Amino acid sequence: MLGASMVRSFEEKPTLDGWVNAGFCIFEPGVLDYLGGDECVLEREPLARLAADHQLAAFRHDGFFFPVDTYRDYRALNDLWAAGEAPWKVWP
Repeated sequence: MLGASMVRSFEEKPTLDGWVNAGFCIFEPGVLDYLGGDECVLEREPLARLAADHQLAAFRHDGFFFPVDTYRDYRALNDLWAAGEAPWKVWP
């Protein structure tokens, strides 16, 4: 997979410094074999098993990242834009 690195292990929300999983996932139909019933939580056993089976890859993003999960996050990003300090603005 061009530009991707294989994930060696996966743990949901560990307390550590380093890279985090954020964004979105793209799956092939075979992922359905890793899912259980209605109580299955993707971020627990299925992703851990996919990683253990060398079936999970990730793309590293070294640029600016800031989640927008709350209205406070939204306001913080808009404040950066209004102040002319938006790190994601890469055009003149």
